[in-house]
Amino acid sequence: MKRVNQFARLAVVFIFIAVSAVAQSGLPRLTISIYAVEPKDAPLLITNFQYRQGSIDLVVHNDSAKIVTDFSIYAWVATPPGCPVEENQNGKPSRHAWLGRNIHLTIKSQETVTLTRQYQDVVLSPGASVSSAHSLQYAFLHVQAGISTVHFTDGTRWSPGVAGNLNPRIVDLDSGACSNLDTATILESLKGITGAGSRDYFRDPKAVIEMAQEPGNREIPHLLFSCSLDGSVARCPWD
Repeated sequence: MKRVNQFARLAVVFIFIAVSAVAQSGLPRLTISIYAVEPKDAPLLITNFQYRQGSIDLVVHNDSAKIVTDFSIYAWVATPPGCPVEENQNGKPSRHAWLGRNIHLTIKSQETVTLTRQYQDVVLSPGASVSSAHSLQYAFLHVQAGISTVHFTDGTRWSPGVAGNLNPRIVDLDSGACSNLDTATILESLKGITGAGSRDYFRDPKAVIEMAQEPGNREIPHLLFSCSLDGSVARCPWD
């Protein structure tokens, strides 16, 4: 029952964003759905998101008994079932992986820190999300983010292997997201986008942060927001 309620709640959020976009701004809108994934035995975890002043911050927790010296963040981007997608040469939906630069930051055992954009480079920025949707021609962007190779003070390291890989069960959490969207208009508008910026003059929905129910009954952080496609600029939320 809990999982059913979770899907119902996500559906309401998707519909709210789609309807509010048309009613308040009159512009087509790209929706971006980001989940924090937890590779098996990961010592460093993304435990939450923060969205403020047009950027995405990550709350990271060192769940190990060791001291972390540096690590990197990866993200897979895809589009969920039911959304239009071009196939690659292998006849499969096109997907793309981002791998951020190494982040040199000491994190003590059981310590929690917040990574602002000064640490993250652009791997999870709204601008990078819009750019991926533009290049891949996705009307709805699904993102899975996680921690890649982690180094410790004792000289050891941990790695998820193959940048964590895309989890299809988490992609399915966004299944049906395009059913209430005018995907043809969104894709056509994306073609003219050359950059992204924040908006503070539209009374549009703000970014939504909640815990989603992953298959297997684990709760994972979920960030949902949308960007108005205004001519050549994608205007994303300020907060």
